[in-house]
Amino acid sequence: MNFAIIGASGNVGRKTIEILEKSKISFKDLYLVASKKSAGKKIKFREKEIKIENLENYDFSKAQITIFAAGSEIAKEWAPKAAKKTIVIDNSSFFRMKENIPLVVPEVNPETLGKHEDSWRWGLIFSIPKESCSLPNYTVLREIGKDNNANNPAHRNDLLFDIGTGIPHVQFCIRTNENELISLLQRHEGTAIATSGNPVLDIVAKASPHRVVQSQTARIEVYQKIDPYKTPMGPHTHLLPKLLRGKRSHTSSVPLPLTRAPQLTIYPANPLFDRYGHRRKFNKAAYDRFLPSLIAYSAPEFYAEKIRLRTALSNHVSPEDYPPPNSRLTRTAHEIELRQQTHLSSEKKYINQWRKKKRNHDA
Repeated sequence: MNFAIIGASGNVGRKTIEILEKSKISFKDLYLVASKKSAGKKIKFREKEIKIENLENYDFSKAQITIFAAGSEIAKEWAPKAAKKTIVIDNSSFFRMKENIPLVVPEVNPETLGKHEDSWRWGLIFSIPKESCSLPNYTVLREIGKDNNANNPAHRNDLLFDIGTGIPHVQFCIRTNENELISLLQRHEGTAIATSGNPVLDIVAKASPHRVVQSQTARIEVYQKIDPYKTPMGPHTHLLPKLLRGKRSHTSSVPLPLTRAPQLTIYPANPLFDRYGHRRKFNKAAYDRFLPSLIAYSAPEFYAEKIRLRTALSNHVSPEDYPPPNSRLTRTAHEIELRQQTHLSSEKKYINQWRKKKRNHDA
């Protein structure tokens, strides 16, 4: 994932850069953009200098998230153009009361960050009943012993350590044969290292041992080195102590029954985003490939609402005459189907008008 900051040379832009530098957010590249007057200047960020680019000829598709820190006039002119190619976060007041543009107040309604008018995410979760979970629920560092189940036989004599995330349905482990790292981990066994600012965790990150994440039904091994500044392409891991404190097994937006524990989550190709999260032209083939899995594994009421809405749209049922969905799950299905129809339907103008009328009617 890449970030961009518009207005990077101004006071707000520089403060945004400072906050981003101090944060532990991982990303690949940062693009700094400002007016023609500031183009070519360099700003130091995480031990390297980044040259400021000219806003007038900047390519917004280079970053997945673009932060506007340049005031209302710049936002008014450039944010709508940027939003066609990237997720835009604008800290000016210009769009604050605009219809269909989320107003995000951190720690109050952060979920609105995912509400883009024509996109959606999907995936498959393999789960088991919670009462069947029998993995050790360590909250401190524990030595497991030799990794007899290593995918590669060459690693089966390496030592495995559970770092103690306290999540009952999955173990997050590190595996190593390095004597120095083994000694460090053994000295701190029994302590809580999966916490913000823990020096042991920082040392582990620099050593980049293999990460082994396992549940009762699946195992993933990641060998790629840990980069403290950039999110690397390909398989990698993120360990976020702040999120671990919530003891959540999955994001709150996923409609998984409370009686189930996730074991493995798979994200098939999305029609609107490539494997690195870059926005792309709608890919109908990717949509069609996922459809059989959706029909086979989604909750019956979820898919039923999609069919009900699709039928109503094809028959030109007015929004006022359409009975609203009556649960969180069916409301989600309803909204996703509307978003998908903006790409699938030959009557896109009609679909967008229907959405607007429906919102006004329900308000």
